[in-house]
Amino acid sequence: MNHPISDLAVTGNILFGNRVIEGGTILVSGEKISGIVVQAESFQSRTHIRADGKYVLPGMIDSHVHSLSYPGEGFFNSSRSAAAGGVTTMIDMPVDAPEGIATPESLRKKIALVQEESVVDGALVG
Repeated sequence: MNHPISDLAVTGNILFGNRVIEGGTILVSGEKISGIVVQAESFQSRTHIRADGKYVLPGMIDSHVHSLSYPGEGFFNSSRSAAAGGVTTMIDMPVDAPEGIATPESLRKKIALVQEESVVDGALVG
């Protein structure tokens, strides 16, 4: 089966439900998975990451993060650490030191900070 040209292809041992597709390839277009193909199928991609012999796992979600509670941490450092551990989405809590998110203005400031600093997807609990 021919697929349209993907932005990214990642080839390796794909964890898919309760099985592993050895030598499979995940196709990504527009930051979304657009297909999973087996080794014998053909595909075209702008970028191809070969992770032969390695397991390709879904990104994890960290659903309880306090990125501003420690001096010097911030969203850049916390999200960079998250990405290194396989986390692709962080959900940040509203209570941080020295103050939490309690007004529309403080929420707008935190949204801007996430958009500017985070290297992974993020959400805020209000």
